Amino acid sequence: MRAAMFYEPGDVRMEDVPEPEPGPGEILVRIGAALTCGTDVKTFKRGHPTLIKEVPSPFGHEFGGPSRRSAKGSKIGGPACGWWQQIRRRATVATTARSGTSRCARTSPS
Repeated sequence: MRAAMFYEPGDVRMEDVPEPEPGPGEILVRIGAALTCGTDVKTFKRGHPTLIKEVPSPFGHEFGGPSRRSAKGSKIGGPACGWWQQIRRRATVATTARSGTSRCARTSPS
């Protein structure tokens, strides 16, 4: 698969990388659309202390597309919360901080 890989501030490269295996509580999403936000611009310019923990690292965190597969035994919240376990459903990444008090926050993976 192709991925944008972050090497250092100002150095992001499109590369062929192995397709990852989803871990417990995760699904693998085939990216159909990706967006750039202010955090991406700041990370590109100066790096990021928590998004980029090692280099090279996949770059970007806002995307959506059809799910391809989930880890065996994954327990992902229901469709009312936007988390999907069924394959070929559309998924998106929620890039917000959760309160931990709503039904979705209690049922979705950490």
